[in-house]
Amino acid sequence: MMKADFLFSNCVLVNSQLFFVDTQSGLPAIMNSQNGKAAYCEVFRDYILRAGDSIDFMEEFGGNVYALETAGDYLVIFEWDERQCSYIPLNCNNHKWGNFVAFERYDSVFYIFPKYENKIIVFHTEEGEIEEVADRFDETGEMQCACRDGNNVWLLTKEGDILYSFNLEERRQTRYILRTRIEDCADCIVVGGSVYLLNNFGILYQWNIGSEEIQVINTFGKKHLKEKEVCRIINAGNRLFVLPSFGKDIKILDLRTSEMEICHKYPSDFSYCDIGWSKYYGHCEDESFYYFAMRRANYFLKIRKTDGEFTWIKPKILNGECRGKLLGAFAVKQYLEEGEGLFCERQGYLEGMLKHMPNRSEHNREKTDIGRRIYNEGKKVK
Repeated sequence: MMKADFLFSNCVLVNSQLFFVDTQSGLPAIMNSQNGKAAYCEVFRDYILRAGDSIDFMEEFGGNVYALETAGDYLVIFEWDERQCSYIPLNCNNHKWGNFVAFERYDSVFYIFPKYENKIIVFHTEEGEIEEVADRFDETGEMQCACRDGNNVWLLTKEGDILYSFNLEERRQTRYILRTRIEDCADCIVVGGSVYLLNNFGILYQWNIGSEEIQVINTFGKKHLKEKEVCRIINAGNRLFVLPSFGKDIKILDLRTSEMEICHKYPSDFSYCDIGWSKYYGHCEDESFYYFAMRRANYFLKIRKTDGEFTWIKPKILNGECRGKLLGAFAVKQYLEEGEGLFCERQGYLEGMLKHMPNRSEHNREKTDIGRRIYNEGKKVK
């Protein structure tokens, strides 16, 4: 099994480049989406390396990146121009990961949908204030999955027989009762007046919004499996692309002919890293492409929206040797300015920190060199 230089669970476009947080080191990085050239960013001020945590949803707005931590503790704001981070408490840490089903923005307001609580958290970016909207859904249990179509966010309950449509503009929800119980739903998407719901094991349901009729339209996998077969579904060129979780294949359903095919367009040295995570999770998009995060693969995937064409790009970190120095410089900065170190259990962290501990003058000189190095490599990313 090949080892990737870096991996990331989610990403967002900032100034036409992909911004992500490396799950192996916890360092933020940028990558050219055309050629894969990438560079670690100089660590944002007040950025906290939280051992074992990673980024869930991400979105850019007004020059900043807003992100949810998988642990559910905070909304993280990467202030891009100032290279500074701030943390807004959310108190949604019901589980170690997977605490949210949706993160959507309407105008300057973000709507955060927790998976395990009957509430919506609203963050007003202009005021920097949090608002909680409680008891908007009849059920108090968890939500399975969610998707957005225009101003409507569709949410399926854990019980699998209730579907909600929440209008972001009007803050009004509509409740629908499904005639079939959908269990273990992994993802959903709205296409042509229907909500397509994909369960973990590859069964695809189509619910017509107008008639409220539901039917099974295709089975991508077996009904009873021990592991999750699939995890993501997107629409491109009138075809549904189903991406694997622990399953083997990327499967494609033509909505016009109902024919299904398996993708065989992989690079010769393509490999998934054996780290026990689902193969695909987060993605971002622009008008032309979907960009899938490198959660386990040694390539990242682009899918063109017009025709579903695949592009696999193998990234290369231009300043990989700076990773240990950045981690060490960050730890020393905390130690010198606050009188205590912030210890992260990621591999290489302590070693990188010790290289920068001799004295303040050495630390200051090394920090300047690192900043210059990161700046120069960042220019090369383009």
